[in-house]
Amino acid sequence: PLGVLFAITQAYNTWVGGDFVFGYGARFAVPTLPFLLLLSVAGIDRAYDRLRTACDWRRVAVVAIAGAALGWLSALPSASREWLDPRRPTLLYQQNRTNLEFGRYLRRYTDPSLTLAAHWGGVPPYFSGRPSVDVLGKSDRHIARLVVDRFKPGHSKWDWDYVLGMHRPDVFRAPSRGLGRRDDFLAHYLKVVTPAGPDFFLRRDAIAKLRDADARLFDPRTGRHVARTP
Repeated sequence: PLGVLFAITQAYNTWVGGDFVFGYGARFAVPTLPFLLLLSVAGIDRAYDRLRTACDWRRVAVVAIAGAALGWLSALPSASREWLDPRRPTLLYQQNRTNLEFGRYLRRYTDPSLTLAAHWGGVPPYFSGRPSVDVLGKSDRHIARLVVDRFKPGHSKWDWDYVLGMHRPDVFRAPSRGLGRRDDFLAHYLKVVTPAGPDFFLRRDAIAKLRDADARLFDPRTGRHVARTP
């Protein structure tokens, strides 16, 4: 079963054309790489068992060394440097740290009913505990089934008419992919500047869900401060 699962994942990775992020391999294949390592070590152990020329501790040592060697050889140099050098920041370290701070801020300073438009589908929704809309379609059927002319798996599909009209999320972390140039976004959202967390954009009719008294609101079109009504 592990071999079949690994083969299916590799077939899918080949079918979609791989990943567009270079230097770190294909993310689609990552979840099943441990299975491949287990199968490789099991194969080495079986081959060594057939030889029966050494005692048990030597057999364990050989299999362990072989497994470590396979792990080393299968890892890309960029990833190996991250693992072995404690001074080297991991991939997207600062972005992940910012997303963590953003998620914690939302949990602390917003109402639980607040909804989040998620570009980074993992960290902010998890640590905020707020209902989220996946604007890139990894967990949204409508967006996932769009036909596009770009090759950026996981980052090539979005539909702002659908997101703004159907889901109407209360919060956007940042107006990327042309969102910040849309009149409807600029009309319905305010920029929030906070001393306790990252800046973000808040839907005007969701101001009551923001509990941070030190947060300041600004009109994204004019840059003028917007007073919060009691």
